[in-house]
Amino acid sequence: MQKPIIRKIIIQVIGDEKALRPKWAEFLDDMYSTTTICKIFCQNHLSGLSGATTYAPGQFDFSVLHAVKNIAKQLIGQEALYTEKLYGLMNKSVTQNKLTGISLLDIALWDLKAKAVSLPLYILLGGARDKIPVYASSPLLNDSQAYIEYIKQCAKLGFKAIKIHGYSIFKKDWQLIKTINKELNKTNISLILDTEGQYTREQALRMAKLLEQNQNWIWLEAPLDDEDLVGYKYLRTNTQIPIYCSGNQFLSLESINRGIQSQAWSGLRADATIVGGITKIQKIAALAQANHLKLEIQSWGTQLTQAANLHCMLSNNQCSYFELPFPSEPYQIACKQCFSIDEKGMIKTEEKPGLGVELDHNKIKQNLLKELIIQ
Repeated sequence: MQKPIIRKIIIQVIGDEKALRPKWAEFLDDMYSTTTICKIFCQNHLSGLSGATTYAPGQFDFSVLHAVKNIAKQLIGQEALYTEKLYGLMNKSVTQNKLTGISLLDIALWDLKAKAVSLPLYILLGGARDKIPVYASSPLLNDSQAYIEYIKQCAKLGFKAIKIHGYSIFKKDWQLIKTINKELNKTNISLILDTEGQYTREQALRMAKLLEQNQNWIWLEAPLDDEDLVGYKYLRTNTQIPIYCSGNQFLSLESINRGIQSQAWSGLRADATIVGGITKIQKIAALAQANHLKLEIQSWGTQLTQAANLHCMLSNNQCSYFELPFPSEPYQIACKQCFSIDEKGMIKTEEKPGLGVELDHNKIKQNLLKELIIQ
C-alpha cells in the first residue's frame, strides 16, 4: 500500500442560529452549541474525519478552530498512519487550548487509519464488543413534574438508565430528588445525578445520603469541583454510592493518576474530544484497568462527538454506559444518521470503516460559520 502522506486539512465550524439551546444547570445562560469539523486528506484519496462540540453563553465558540489551526500545519507532509508518532509531535506544540486541537486531529487520523484497512474504528482499537447500554442524558427542565414525565417517557422509549441534570442549586435539587425517590421508588430504572461541581462538601454528603435511600441511583457525578480531591475522598469514605468527577479538569495522565492514588473517585470520566483524542483516551482506559476502575466516557455533543466516544467505549470493557443527550434533535446538525437505542436499551455504531459517519453537506453548508484550509 502506498504510504498515505497528509496533504491538506480542512476545518469547518458550524452552528445553527435557530437551534433550541438546552442547558444542563440553572446557573447557565443560554448556551450556543458549536460543532468544529476536521477533515484530513492524503495524496492517495484517503481521508479522515472528526468533530468536537463546544458551548459558550450568548455566542458561538471558535476556540477549537484556533487550536487546530496552530497545530495542524506541522502534520502536512507526515505519514498519516503513525498515530502515536504524530500524537507525540502535536503534544510538543505550544498553543492555547492545545488538547482540544490535538483531540480533533488525532480522532481524524484514527478515522483515516481505520478506513485504510476497511475496519470499523472500534475493531481496530481492540473490539471488545459491538454494542453497549445507553442512558438518556437530560437537559434542565422546568420543575419536578417535568422530570418525572421525562423519566417515564424515556422508560417507554426503551431507556434502562437516565442521567438527571438538575438545577445544580442544592435546595432545589434536594426537593427534586425527594420527589423522584417518592414517585419512582418501585421502578427498575437506573438513575444518575450530575450537579456540575456546584455543592459544598456538606451539601454533597447530604445529597449522597439522600440518593442512598433509593437503590435506583447508581452514581453521583460532579458533586464538587474536580480539583477538590480531599473533598471527594471525604465523600467516598462516608457514603456507599459511587462518586465520579466531571472529567473536564483532570486531563493529563499524571493528574488523573494523582486522583486515582488519592482514592478520590469510584471511577474515571473522560471525553476523547477534550482529553487529547483517541490515542490519549486509550491510555486512560489502560490506567483505569490497571487500577480496577470503570471509565465512564462522556459523549454530550453532536453526532461526531458521540461517534468518536462510542468507538472508544466499544473497544474496551471499562465503560458501563453510552451517554445520549435526549431529546436528540438539537445535536443532529452535522451528519445524516443519528444514534438511537434498540429494544434492549443498547446502542451500536454503523458497521462501516472508520467512525462510520456520513456528513450531511447540505446542513453543513446552511450552518457554516467559518472555514479554514491548511496545505
